[in-house]
Amino acid sequence: MTDTTDDEFIGGQVRLLQPAKGFRAGVDSVMAAAAVPALPDATVLDVGAGVGVISLLLAKRVAGVRVTALEKINEHFELLVKNIDRNGLVESVEPVQIDLFEAALSPEPNSFDHVVTNPPFYQDGAVQMSSNHDKAAAHAGPDGFLGDWLSRSIRMLRPGGLFTMVYPTANLTTVLAHLEGHLGDIVIFPLWPHQSQRAKRFIVQGKKGARGPTVLEAGLVLHAEDGGFSKRAEDVLRHGKSLTLS
Repeated sequence: MTDTTDDEFIGGQVRLLQPAKGFRAGVDSVMAAAAVPALPDATVLDVGAGVGVISLLLAKRVAGVRVTALEKINEHFELLVKNIDRNGLVESVEPVQIDLFEAALSPEPNSFDHVVTNPPFYQDGAVQMSSNHDKAAAHAGPDGFLGDWLSRSIRMLRPGGLFTMVYPTANLTTVLAHLEGHLGDIVIFPLWPHQSQRAKRFIVQGKKGARGPTVLEAGLVLHAEDGGFSKRAEDVLRHGKSLTLS
């Protein structure tokens, strides 16, 4: 096990161990968790759960929700299991170590009310990656992995279930192309660093089997003019509030 840090999320309501170097969860994961409109007793699949940030924040916010957290990387899975226990959420979050692309090991298709994911950002070879295999795998996937990642994730949704993901805006058109034919009533929700800056991330959410149009919402400005978080971002990041996309 490599060095870890012990980090607070949503004002210390959740504490998570995560690797000191390599992929580290932050604002993206918190916003994705807040955007899932799960009700008590809902079933949620977190694909590529890492150390469990999305899963645990969602379980902390929505009492009674049942989250299945999928993660394949050994180092991350070990921390995921520890984080579930140390936050007292063993009854709410089930860790499952599998490779999403090993179909025979996947959970039952068409069985979850929600699927949420924060996929790797890059294709292998697109950027210089860590020599550590697990760290590199958290950032990048093989050529064409994103379409497979999304289709396999959506396959786990029940008809009418909601899919939520966060991703870099540079890949927005690619993501929408992969979602076409699978989801409808799609909402695109930009995350703006500042009012005058371009959005670097977006949240997209859609309903399986729906046929409604795609809507671009105003999104959320993360930082105020003084450099601190905006009031709405503060509510999500510090107080664990939900994030309504539309």
